[in-house]
Amino acid sequence: MTRKKLPDWSWAPRFCIQHDWLPALEDDTCKKFWVSYYGEDKADPASIHGSVRAHGGAESLTLFSQEFENVSKDGRELTVELDDNLGATFIYHDKRLQAGNGQFKARFLDVSPGESLALASDSDVGPDGLSKIQVIDIKSREIKLSLSIEPTPHLGRFFPSGEVIIFALHNEICLAGLKDGQIVRRFKGHSESVTQIEFIEAGRNFVSSSTDGTIRLWECSSGEQVSEWESELVPRGSINCLYVYQHDEETEFSAEEAKKYFWKKTTFALYGTEEGYVQCISLPTGKLVAGMFCRSAVLSMELLPDRLIAGCRDGRIYTFWRKPNKSEEWNVGFSFMVSYFYPHPVYAMSAQLAQSQEGIFKGDLYISFGATGVALFRIVEHEEDLEIDDPDEKPLRPMHNELTGADCEPIQQIFNRSNGIWTTSRDGFLFFYSLRDS
Repeated sequence: MTRKKLPDWSWAPRFCIQHDWLPALEDDTCKKFWVSYYGEDKADPASIHGSVRAHGGAESLTLFSQEFENVSKDGRELTVELDDNLGATFIYHDKRLQAGNGQFKARFLDVSPGESLALASDSDVGPDGLSKIQVIDIKSREIKLSLSIEPTPHLGRFFPSGEVIIFALHNEICLAGLKDGQIVRRFKGHSESVTQIEFIEAGRNFVSSSTDGTIRLWECSSGEQVSEWESELVPRGSINCLYVYQHDEETEFSAEEAKKYFWKKTTFALYGTEEGYVQCISLPTGKLVAGMFCRSAVLSMELLPDRLIAGCRDGRIYTFWRKPNKSEEWNVGFSFMVSYFYPHPVYAMSAQLAQSQEGIFKGDLYISFGATGVALFRIVEHEEDLEIDDPDEKPLRPMHNELTGADCEPIQQIFNRSNGIWTTSRDGFLFFYSLRDS
């Protein structure tokens, strides 16, 4: 089929709310919170702001704005209606965990695959003059592991097994077991700050990216760097985000190669750069197999069976179509949508997908725009389903659902786990939302 380019960009209206609406409604002291609506381009009105107060408890709501028609609460969901056709549902968290004192000195880095442990770093200097990285039991809040270290870790991951952690100290990467907390490997090679760590299969090999403009492949048992690639762009700036994915095809290594490459399937690395490029390379050769361009620095990515979605510093969200399981067959024509009213960086995104009996993938995309919540978009199922000549059709459709989060602080990470969505915020909180039926 001949692919036509969608309109240059699409406006997507958004509702916003302060994160503390539920305590306000459950408090008899009649605290209030604010609701805002930012409309489409040239909309009338372009924006609306109103405060909501609970009089005599949560059952009585008053909205101090004539523009909103209705505000209603059902459990942990608050619905605000602008008119009969447009409204938003704000979803309050099921769990909240705080790292440190919540004053920008501590923050969460990851949630274990089993969702029982959280990894956090704390820059508060102890008597030994060192900061800490900690593993915390989410249910009991007990600190299972605490390592004194310098400098403060800014990036950390649980291994797929959940029994080992890996974290970055500026340009150095460290590996430690949870049983004794000893650092057993140090990976040195990057000249500037590490921006991402991605495992290949069980994690015997992993890939890292850095602001030095390089991607490096490591082998855990030896602690050695086995490959390195530089961005082919000139000037070469930071690699901001990294995504490793595989095809179903088996790969074969020579006897010598099998001593350092420990994966079975054909593997690729996608990375986004400060200059606005998304590039795909084959591992371990580093061969460039695809390249795409965005108008701004690429900060986050999510790969789906039929498309790549990239989030940028200027608030735009790009969709690049691809053939399933064929990284080389990216469509050179692309479409994207942009949140013009909230031009904040797209810090993080994560998709929840379900596959139907017909093999069709359906799902939702959760996006942090660097504000206080996470916006929800419905993923349009197929490239063929889009009415290309209809300017209202988009590869993503705003659902006007928000996961309410940090108090005026950016949501920095979104973790998609089996039980729901976890988010981290700059002020040191970890939130959990059980959204499987949303």
